[in-house]
Amino acid sequence: MPDVFFYSYLYLPAPEGHPLFSNVEALTKANSALLRNFLGALPLSDLHPKRILLQTGAKNYGIHLGRVRLPSIESDPQPQHLEIQFYFPQEEMLFHYCKDHSETSWNVVMPDWIIGSTNNAQMNGLHPFAIYAAVSAKRKLPLAFPSNWSSWQAEQQHSTARLTGYLSEWIVLEPKTANARFNAQDTSPLTLDRFFEELTRWFGVEAGVTPPSDDDKHMLAVTSAGGASSPMGYGPPRTMKSSFHLTTWGREPENQTAWRELMHESNGKLKHDPFEDVEGNFAFGDILLHRVGGLSMNKARRLGWTGFVDTLEAVFEMYEEMGPEGLGMLPGMKIGEPKPLV
Repeated sequence: MPDVFFYSYLYLPAPEGHPLFSNVEALTKANSALLRNFLGALPLSDLHPKRILLQTGAKNYGIHLGRVRLPSIESDPQPQHLEIQFYFPQEEMLFHYCKDHSETSWNVVMPDWIIGSTNNAQMNGLHPFAIYAAVSAKRKLPLAFPSNWSSWQAEQQHSTARLTGYLSEWIVLEPKTANARFNAQDTSPLTLDRFFEELTRWFGVEAGVTPPSDDDKHMLAVTSAGGASSPMGYGPPRTMKSSFHLTTWGREPENQTAWRELMHESNGKLKHDPFEDVEGNFAFGDILLHRVGGLSMNKARRLGWTGFVDTLEAVFEMYEEMGPEGLGMLPGMKIGEPKPLV
């Protein structure tokens, strides 16, 4: 019997003036239908999978809503009472299907920020920073960090697409992992401090990096829910501070002009103009700046998983693939290889 990997996702932009993912009911309706139709087609096609793996993500823990327990472990309760989230009805459909088809078992894999090259990078939180670095280099400006010291030094985790694929393959082939959820991340923590330092080398920002200001009192602030309205169910709200937003930076004519000059200088190899849709192409960078969380890999490790990726090397590889000799999404980098996190 075959194994099935379900990765489909339909992103619907929020109405103008509303935050990303605020259209939760529309997202839930559309993405629930994708899986419902797929599962309904399996018996019609006389297909009887041994295992069905559904990929969802770290929003399963409610990290986009407020404070979560850290590190997030698969047995943590899902905050289904706080928000409609299409992950939850998708899981219920999968569980119901496997109950009705006893020959089929299920898995759910939950990656963090996904690192992978694509010609539609609107949900790629690292793509905007390459654009920011390339334009800063072109304008001979320093790479100013857009947030505070908490964001600068916080360890972030990412999930390289290839490693998540290997993990998913291992999960469906391992008998001990049937009917279980698994986190997916590189186990290579990366701070924005180290990331910005490398960005200046990769894209030739000769003016270097401007670190955060020591005084964040006058920064723009966004506050998440706290207390009983947070996924933890208690504690103060989280406050995310920014000296400027990448979406605001993306609307500045000087930056748009610099990018189009880079496009012209590439002789047609740099094809993508992210400034045609600033909100779509830069908003996820603003979110990534304030990413706080951590997915534990203990569960997979205890069952025998040993996969690892150096996240910084993975980001470099992604940017290469999105460069002028690849997808034409980014200008070429100035060096041949990154510094590994060792």
